[in-house]
Amino acid sequence: MVDYPLFFKINSVFATASGNTKQIEDRYDAIPANYDPEAQMRLVTFLDNHDQPRFLSASGATPARLNVALAFLYTSRGVPCLYYGTEQAFNGTTDPNDREDMFDGQFEQGPSLGDNFNMTHPQFQMVARLNNFRRLYAPLRIGSHSNKWNDPSGPGLFAYARRLGNTQEVFVVFNTSSTNQTLTNRSTVFAPGSQIINLFNTNEVLTVTGSTGNSSNNGTGHQREDFVARTDWQPLDPVVVSNSPAHDPGQRAYLRSHCASIQ
Repeated sequence: MVDYPLFFKINSVFATASGNTKQIEDRYDAIPANYDPEAQMRLVTFLDNHDQPRFLSASGATPARLNVALAFLYTSRGVPCLYYGTEQAFNGTTDPNDREDMFDGQFEQGPSLGDNFNMTHPQFQMVARLNNFRRLYAPLRIGSHSNKWNDPSGPGLFAYARRLGNTQEVFVVFNTSSTNQTLTNRSTVFAPGSQIINLFNTNEVLTVTGSTGNSSNNGTGHQREDFVARTDWQPLDPVVVSNSPAHDPGQRAYLRSHCASIQ
């Protein structure tokens, strides 16, 4: 089933960045009493869909906030569902304006105007990277979810660990506030002295201190960090960085006629 209760929390925490981050943990805490054990980690999670205004149509929503929300979608518990056009920063409002054509067509406005199969778009690149992470690091797909930190008073930090056994972990930290935040020591499966590396910025390497702790400064507002053991780090697949020639009316007309002939 789609996790609609979580969707409304996501809108508050990430899109408008007005709500506290504890409400996500509260949602997770409510799941065991309402779902069969076999279904609890299989709920379909989403940021927007054809029945709801797009994420970027929310008041105050920005591409930076969308990237944080996408990182949450692909690293938190559940089965992530990406609504087409989110990877092209579509911002349609209520139905049917949230059903923009990917080709030049109906219900289009702003970023959805024209042909939108741009593999170099920043949001497309972000989604490609996140799909890589889920493929490379099994805890993001099938690991347990352990909440590590939340801010009950408003926008701020939210942290959790996705764990597989006692050795594999992805430690995730978000900052939904517009100000700098620091996460104090949290428990982890990483042994003292281990180095952990931020998947979003491989130049950021931390050393685990204490018996079961690590600390992370999450930097400026609307940031995300995913840490794995440096020994577990794997390179990403190549991605498209440029298109030449770019999409043009001739290509679009060919594709339309070709698709029409197939139908």
